[in-house]
Amino acid sequence: MPNVEEAVFDRVHDTQFMYRQLLDALARPGRIGSIAEPGCKLALPGSGLNMAAALAITLLDGEVGFAVCGCSCAGGEAVITELEDYIRRHTFSKTATVEDADYVFACGCLPDDDIHAVMEIVHRGSLTAPERGATLFMQVDFLAAADVDGSVGPAGEEAEGSIWPEPAVAASEGGAGLRPAEKGADGVWLLQGPGIRGSRRLTIGGMSQVWFDERAKANAEYPMGIDMILFTADGQLAALPRTTLIRKERA
Repeated sequence: MPNVEEAVFDRVHDTQFMYRQLLDALARPGRIGSIAEPGCKLALPGSGLNMAAALAITLLDGEVGFAVCGCSCAGGEAVITELEDYIRRHTFSKTATVEDADYVFACGCLPDDDIHAVMEIVHRGSLTAPERGATLFMQVDFLAAADVDGSVGPAGEEAEGSIWPEPAVAASEGGAGLRPAEKGADGVWLLQGPGIRGSRRLTIGGMSQVWFDERAKANAEYPMGIDMILFTADGQLAALPRTTLIRKERA
């Protein structure tokens, strides 16, 4: 029996909170939300795994399949196996190949060859069923966002319960999770499309540019394509749905 002082993940209220965060992130691409509070309640060794597991518990069930793509310097097969076992036990979903998976969990700093291999076969849906395109959950080092006028977060939404973080978002310190120990390339990306007034800048630490190059190819035949959810080990969250246009602004 848990100690009364111990925070316990609530399968009803915490998953509802996380689902709202995901919906809001998808409706406002590039804006940053947080799943830190519920994610930290899960009893996994690293907070990076906590966040991935919390996302899985929120969205996965016995009707879908998932794949985990780890990284050798982040614990390798042990990390992959641990997360796979946890997701299977708590969601009853099935492990699958990347080609057949509805959800793919990956490290933003995978080697370029591995990124190409994943993105060549990831499911993009079909013209008659574009919703079958896979969702990629990508763990990165850090996230920071601003509208092109320099404002952070939406005007008028800083009331109690706001999902927007402070303007400066530091690199995650809470465990390796799916990512390698060393920080990867950083970049500033300019986002445009539905849910964005004008343009929005998104700074991402620890995500290879190859992911974006391959994303453009995967989403070239809209409405087919993939959606990306970026998250950090400390629970920051941002979405890049297939409708969002992305170009690199600077390194």
